[in-house]
Amino acid sequence: MPIVWKENKRTETTYIDGSFVRRERPTYDGAVIGQINREVRVMSDVWAIGHFAEVWTGSEVRLVAVGDCEFGDYGTIVPDATPEALAAASQWKARREEEKREAERRERARREEERAKVVAKGKRVIVARGRKVPKGIEGVVFWLGLGKWGHRAGIKTKAGDVHWIAAANLDVVNWRDFLPSWAR
Repeated sequence: MPIVWKENKRTETTYIDGSFVRRERPTYDGAVIGQINREVRVMSDVWAIGHFAEVWTGSEVRLVAVGDCEFGDYGTIVPDATPEALAAASQWKARREEEKREAERRERARREEERAKVVAKGKRVIVARGRKVPKGIEGVVFWLGLGKWGHRAGIKTKAGDVHWIAAANLDVVNWRDFLPSWAR
């Protein structure tokens, strides 16, 4: 008997398909992995330590609230997961951790790409927007500063021509060269 609900808490009211339904709370026999306590917000300005049963549902690990230190517990958590449930939950957690690490790696790579595309001195740029300097002109940024209407850049072409332009109108041509090796 994994989650032993108190007598007055054995049923719960749930909203299903447009109406309220009273039903038995599940006990998750053979699927309770353990207990997790964490800080939860129980009212707008009141925090408490919540008590959760970590449960294998057959497809995922879920936390089931069993009470908190502010208003008391609705039941008792008794870990009783079968070896099969423990193995499946462990595999699921490992997959989730790998997915999380991969998402973090992608986010770091995205931030590095964003950083590499920032116009800076010494970077080769192309005029991509604007109306005063013809689009398509390439050059190297030799000056960056703040003008009357925002950030400005001075670029010098291979022919030696100098153009003054809003930095927002430039795109970095060789931005991949500025990425760290792990983000390429």
